[in-house]
Amino acid sequence: MLRRPRLLAPSVLSLGNVELHLGSNEAVVADTKILLRRREALILGALLMRRDRVITRAALIEEIYGFDDEIESNTLEAQVSRLRKKLLELGGDVEIRSMRGIGYILRLAPPR
Repeated sequence: MLRRPRLLAPSVLSLGNVELHLGSNEAVVADTKILLRRREALILGALLMRRDRVITRAALIEEIYGFDDEIESNTLEAQVSRLRKKLLELGGDVEIRSMRGIGYILRLAPPR
């Protein structure tokens, strides 16, 4: 077993000009470093790992919040909104789309 190659998890997730450095909550958006709130980084990480695929709201909540966390009905939406705003303000070329009644999807934004 020791001779088998180990599967290494990536330390950086990226799409377009957005990078997330795992474990540090640090992101680079269009060559600008920012420090994200812990849950914003978790949301971005979950979306980057499933880029171009829909992640349900329930799956995202399960991944982001602990069992003891009591969240309001719009907490996730507020955090996603804040994350969208940060990415847009810094010139990120990705978009977080809401899939009504289903969840969210992260993909490259169409050219403007």
